Amino acid sequence: MNPGSKEAVFRDRVLEILDALALQWPSLSVHVDFWRLAVVSQADDFSDKQTEVWVRIAEGIPAFFVSTVERWYQKEEGVIRMNVDWLITPALYNLEPTDHVIINGEAWMVTEFVKQAGISKLKLDRVKSRFKAPPRTDPVYRQMTMRAKIL
Repeated sequence: MNPGSKEAVFRDRVLEILDALALQWPSLSVHVDFWRLAVVSQADDFSDKQTEVWVRIAEGIPAFFVSTVERWYQKEEGVIRMNVDWLITPALYNLEPTDHVIINGEAWMVTEFVKQAGISKLKLDRVKSRFKAPPRTDPVYRQMTMRAKIL
């Protein structure tokens, strides 16, 4: 996203609105941590030795947690209602489905997401989450990215 573009200006304005909403409705405002399961090669004698680890993508990110009810009609069952949980965050973290979000100590799995104009809307599911917090004695893996422009 180019600084000064219409999309960047819109993103900045939406983030200002979300900040104002956090002051007006603090019950919707949460701070979340993002985690991703990754396969890491260990520096060992054998190159095929790999381990699955939880990688921390970001922590303490301000977000909005909103629950909605979707309902539809099926001929056999009648009206079906389903609770859907959404999280609205800045779109800075390149999240993917199967990433995990920790909200107030509870793990949720991202099942779907939409990213537009610097804002992400994530659909969450608590039941599908398989997050296990790493022990405090283990090293914490963090995702770091570096971008370079080659001229």
